[in-house]
Amino acid sequence: METNRPAPLDLAARDRATRRLNQLTTGVALAGVLSVAGFGALAAATNTGTTVTTTASVTTDTSGSGTTTTTPTLGGGLAPSSVSGPAHATTGGS
Repeated sequence: METNRPAPLDLAARDRATRRLNQLTTGVALAGVLSVAGFGALAAATNTGTTVTTTASVTTDTSGSGTTTTTPTLGGGLAPSSVSGPAHATTGGS
């Protein structure tokens, strides 16, 4: 019974294959670094660099109901609706 086995490579062919694999690996790594740098430059060029400031006005009801009203306002003319309810802080624990 015969099997179809490839002929063993000689030393020169194996060296060429190893060199080609090293070049391919280096090329892929370099392309990855350049892609990250390119996307970083694109992000830096398109980012406006403006920040949004947030301030809050807190009013505490002293009539005994224990409610706190907070009205946050964002810079740039944006004002979300008022939030009111019992003053209670939660942590996300179970």
